[in-house]
Amino acid sequence: MNRRALVLAVLLGHAATGVASPPPPPNPGTYPLRHEGKTVFLHGDASATVVCAPLDVCLVALQPGERIQRNGVHIGDAIRWQVKPTVGAEETTQVVLKPLATGLKTALALVTDRRTYHLRLVSRETGSMPRVAFHYPDEVNAAWQAYYRDRAEAKERRRLPETGEDISRLDFAYTIAGCGRCAWRPRRVYNNGKRTVLQLGPGIHQGEVPALLVQSAQGEARVNYRIQGDRYLVDRVFDRAVLVLGVGRNQERVTIQRRRGRASEPEAFAWLD
Repeated sequence: MNRRALVLAVLLGHAATGVASPPPPPNPGTYPLRHEGKTVFLHGDASATVVCAPLDVCLVALQPGERIQRNGVHIGDAIRWQVKPTVGAEETTQVVLKPLATGLKTALALVTDRRTYHLRLVSRETGSMPRVAFHYPDEVNAAWQAYYRDRAEAKERRRLPETGEDISRLDFAYTIAGCGRCAWRPRRVYNNGKRTVLQLGPGIHQGEVPALLVQSAQGEARVNYRIQGDRYLVDRVFDRAVLVLGVGRNQERVTIQRRRGRASEPEAFAWLD
C-alpha cells in the first residue's frame, strides 16, 4: 500500500465516499495511533512522547528519503540516553533510542533536510514503544486533493465529449447492421431509460436524411423524433428499428437491435483510453 493510500485508510477510512469537501485537519487529540505494530504521532504535535524501557531499543522512523542534518541531533540528557542513526529499507532513516535507566525524562530535537521534530523521551519499565513513525498534515491534505482530482478526472473521462452525458448512466447495448457503405450509418446508439439517441455518421449532412421506423409484431411504423446536429432524438426506448433512405431497389436500410442486458459503456471509444 502506498503512502497516500495508507494515510487515507488509517486517518479517514470511516469517511463516506460522497464527501463534498475535504475534512478538517487531523486533530492531535486522536494521536498516537497504533498501526501495524507502530506508534504513530502527528508531526508537529508538541505533546508527542516516546516511551522506552531500559535495555530495549526504540526506533523512530523518519519519512523515506529524509536525512538528518549534520549536527542536527539535540538531546537534553546525552549521558543517560543513547541516540544513534541507522538507515533501513526505502532509504528510511531511523533514530535508535536506548535509555540506561528507568524514570528518565528529557527532550529530543531532530533537524532534517525537510523539517524539525520535537519529542519528549520517557523511560519506564512498561509501555515501551519499539517502533515509532509519523503522519504529516501536508501529506494528508495532498492525499485528499489527489483524491478529489482523481474523482473529477474519472468523471470527465466518463462523459461523451459531444454532449457531456455520463456514459455510466447510459445503455449502449445495441447492434447496428446493414448498409456498411452508407456514410450516414449510425456510429453509436444508446438510451438513458427514457430517450434513445442515434448518432449518425458524417454523411447525414451531405444529402437526404433517412427515415426512422420502429419495428414490432404489427410491422414497421414511423416514430416521432427530432434531429439535432448528427443525432436523432427519440422520446422512447425501442427494441428494434430501421433507418430507411430511398425506395425500391436503391433503398438503403440499417437495422438497429437492442440487446438483452445493459452495457454500461460503449465498446470502443478512443477518448476513454
